[in-house]
Amino acid sequence: MEGSEGMVGCRGIASAGIDGISAENAKTEPDMNKLELNAWTESAGLAPRDFSCTEIVSGERVHATQLGVREGATTVLALVAESVNDIWEKGTGRRQQIRIDTRHAEVAMASAWLVKVDGELATSKFPSPMTPIEGTFTCADGATLFNLCTFPSLVDGTVEALGCELTAESIRAAVAARTSSEIETLINGRDLTGVIVRDHEGWLRHPQGQALADQPTVHIEQIGDAPPAPIPPGERPLSGIRVLDATRVIAGPTGSRTLAEFGADVLNVGHPDLVDFPGGQIDTAHGKRRAFLDLNAPDGTAHMLDLAGSADVFVQSCRPDSYAKRGLGARDVAARRPGIVYVTETAYGNVGPWRSKRGFDGSVQAATGIMSLRRTPLLPAAGEPAPLVMALNDYGTGYWEAYGILEALKLRATVGGSWHVRVSLAQTARWFMRMGAVHDPNEAISPAAAQQLVDQFSETVPSGYGALTRLRPIIQMSETPAGWTRPTVLPGADAPSWSV
Repeated sequence: MEGSEGMVGCRGIASAGIDGISAENAKTEPDMNKLELNAWTESAGLAPRDFSCTEIVSGERVHATQLGVREGATTVLALVAESVNDIWEKGTGRRQQIRIDTRHAEVAMASAWLVKVDGELATSKFPSPMTPIEGTFTCADGATLFNLCTFPSLVDGTVEALGCELTAESIRAAVAARTSSEIETLINGRDLTGVIVRDHEGWLRHPQGQALADQPTVHIEQIGDAPPAPIPPGERPLSGIRVLDATRVIAGPTGSRTLAEFGADVLNVGHPDLVDFPGGQIDTAHGKRRAFLDLNAPDGTAHMLDLAGSADVFVQSCRPDSYAKRGLGARDVAARRPGIVYVTETAYGNVGPWRSKRGFDGSVQAATGIMSLRRTPLLPAAGEPAPLVMALNDYGTGYWEAYGILEALKLRATVGGSWHVRVSLAQTARWFMRMGAVHDPNEAISPAAAQQLVDQFSETVPSGYGALTRLRPIIQMSETPAGWTRPTVLPGADAPSWSV
């Protein structure tokens, strides 16, 4: 089968671009980029791919960091697209041409801080105020504590653990009176999120770094038997696939949002009283139904199991064993729904002494050495926008989650079985760090130029919040354009049910 671009098996894309996305000020370097794609692919422990249907449009680097944020984001998205293409080809006999703009992929690592409601940044319209307990503090031995709490319970717990008041002076004094070892022991003993800032060599010496050193970036394991279940036929690659999304903040919901771009029916289930990061909550809600379900209610677990019993994919982002204690662990759900693809997303992985430690992207960046490689942004000049935030572990892990789910669905279609996909922020961080410091951070574009790219890759649509300005889907496909068919709705807008 010949594609219109002369590429075997691939349906071509017109040179004008897809969905109005311009390649202005960019260049296409397919040979170089495919070599880079496979270097990053193999670094994740995966076999190289052909990528013959993938066009990479490359341009300026956006983030001021030594790390290969552009290369990593583009690679995992290309792998997601390849898996979607595999599924489409299995059902139709055709492969599609794929296009990914590296600038779009890199900008999207700041997506939650770019989304706007009625012309105002969501992070400003719905702020999550920083408290004095958050930030960096110097320990007695000169090491640095990084604290990111986000939720009131973690703020209160940290103040109690340190025995201080919620003032900057009191917190600095409490940290300065203790060594880094004492601080981390205290923080971990109280089930809190603070970490000592390490370089990557320090992380590799740490017991948790050692535990994850040989772990794959995404782990896919068969956990039960079931007959093969082909992907249902439909107009889009994931039409008919039901995804039960019990995640929050950024990483987990990014994975299910990515599946929604290709036609999956995603039902996000949250608790009405749990505090969330508003920017991330809005940014990852596109294309989903959103419902409330209280697992602490008498019938809460039974209701969740009923939903899982009619799902193809069940994604949860609680710490290891948390859902198992409720009877919602991977094997519990597989017993109820043979053929399920169950996903566990954590901060620090499924093994090691920190397997149950709470954490956020910033915490993991501090612990694993990423923060030590980031250039501290200078204050912007008058009238210039601030530098973009870089949540590479959150978004990277979300994309790895989507890739793992797609690969597990392919396995389920051919050999059958129930499958468990495991990803973590720390495993994603290890992948980025494994590729090393590959850039001069001073070569990144200015914040003003970055904002121009944000505008280029954004769209404004109606939503439950108001007029929503968001980044468009990054992966572009020639036959079934990626996009969200459901509007972005408020939490709890839908019933916790699969019925339309």
